[in-house]
Amino acid sequence: MIDPTRSVPPAGEAEPVPTAQEVTDTSSYNAGLTPPAPLEPTSIAPAAEPAMLASFGGYRIVKLLGKGGMGAVYAAEDVALHRTVALKTLMPDLVRRGDARARFSREARAAAAVESDHIVRIYQVGEDRGVPFIAMEYLRGKSLAAWMKTHTPTLPQILKIGYETATGLAA
Repeated sequence: MIDPTRSVPPAGEAEPVPTAQEVTDTSSYNAGLTPPAPLEPTSIAPAAEPAMLASFGGYRIVKLLGKGGMGAVYAAEDVALHRTVALKTLMPDLVRRGDARARFSREARAAAAVESDHIVRIYQVGEDRGVPFIAMEYLRGKSLAAWMKTHTPTLPQILKIGYETATGLAA
């Protein structure tokens, strides 16, 4: 997601990553995804802890960030590394379709092959109980579409957004 008001931290300086308990802002789902909705019970297992919604592939699901045509994206806590990630799963009705699984895998490989500050980082690709998932960097903030609903961008902001988008596409 692009935040036109935020500058990229200097090389080697990471932004703080929220804990699972801090992930509460429902405005941070990706552009193009629908607003949060109930979890898909057929793709995510019941939670072992009442504070968490579910457990999946070594991650504790915190909340649904959004759903698209092929998948759902959740804020999740990496149990081993104690960091928040975005966890994308293939929709349950597409799990058995070979073409959908192949497209999901291509998406993960394509994103993982790119190294850029303007492209989300892929941490893991896996499968849990037959459902493919991609664990990726969790980006805090609003989508560009949500930000534009409350702001009129200035020319420098427009240029920055265009530059960062082009840089990500070039990568």
